[in-house]
Amino acid sequence: MFVFKLGVYSSLIFYFCSGYLEGFREKYDVDSEINDYEQKENEISRDVPKFTQNRQLLIPDSKVIEEESKIGENFENKSIKIQKRGRLQLCRSLNDTFVDQPNPHYSKIEYCPENVAIVNGIMELTLTPKCGTTVIYNVPFTLGKIEARIKMASGSGAVTAFVMLGEGLRRDEIDIEFVGLDLLNMQSMYYVGGNKVDQTSQFHTKNIDLSLDFHNYAIELQEDRVNWFIDGEIVRTLYKNSESTFPENAGRTTRIGIWDGSKTHGWAGTSDFSDGNKKMYVEWVSIKKYCDFGKYPF
Repeated sequence: MFVFKLGVYSSLIFYFCSGYLEGFREKYDVDSEINDYEQKENEISRDVPKFTQNRQLLIPDSKVIEEESKIGENFENKSIKIQKRGRLQLCRSLNDTFVDQPNPHYSKIEYCPENVAIVNGIMELTLTPKCGTTVIYNVPFTLGKIEARIKMASGSGAVTAFVMLGEGLRRDEIDIEFVGLDLLNMQSMYYVGGNKVDQTSQFHTKNIDLSLDFHNYAIELQEDRVNWFIDGEIVRTLYKNSESTFPENAGRTTRIGIWDGSKTHGWAGTSDFSDGNKKMYVEWVSIKKYCDFGKYPF
């Protein structure tokens, strides 16, 4: 009997010790991984967010798996799931190419949906005397980058817009806009709480007619700066000097559209439809989250 009890006690002690060691080993592995990520983060440039900080874990940008959305077809939901210390994290991004009308689960059309059409894999947005139109993507993020390949609309009064827009009381906004009167320049501007901080837009030129061909335009919202891009080149950087003048809450929706700027004719000109409606064209849209797991973690 004594031998039997001793064997049982020994087995129990071995079981609990093994569980403790396994838990210690798991914690050590996780902590080691976090330390490795932190070391790597310190070695890279702040200008390129290869790693983004979560309170508990640094996640390399290579682990962001983008979702390929072919509008109107089955949407394949691809996401990375990382389980550390009992917490499940997701990071999702979106690439949209156009084979059908916008998928209502991820996007909606604001104003005159009949003015949005997909023609040969290109999304056409039309400004008519009745109204313009906007496609809104509901892919929220705290930090990230939106990019689209666009051919801007030409003609007086036509405004082509590519925008990050926040929500609630702090309705921050970051814009790329073109006016059809000025075919050489992209304009950048931003708003904090609905108020324009810079009262004049900044102009960025490639010294070519931007309505003749497609170009890549992008806005990148980082923790300490905003970058505007044309064809992969940064043309403007806004640095964060204070929260009250920085549009940090702009990443709720991504909007792309065309509207009539006649009411601001000093800036955009007055629309003239004698030569027909005004059109902008979009080849693709990309929304990339920088796995920050902040205000909009999913």
